[in-house]
Amino acid sequence: MGKAVFLDGEFWVFGGETLNGAGANPRGTYDRVDIYDPVARRWRAGPPRRSGRHGIFPVLDDGRILIAGGGDRAGHSMTTSVEVLRPK
Repeated sequence: MGKAVFLDGEFWVFGGETLNGAGANPRGTYDRVDIYDPVARRWRAGPPRRSGRHGIFPVLDDGRILIAGGGDRAGHSMTTSVEVLRPK
């Protein structure tokens, strides 16, 4: 996974990679978003992303989450794609 974004008291964690983990796409990456509430100590599923990527560094900007680059397959890989999530 990449870094997390802290939004409205919760940590939003994106993607990740695996060589043999459950739930990954055929390229070994995850398109999932996991949201952690540290007060309730509970995880929940967030909205799915367009593509699975790892090694990303999401940025919070005016209520939007920008996810640029990252690898689109497990191991060394790179993309130039940018995805914008609008959580609200």
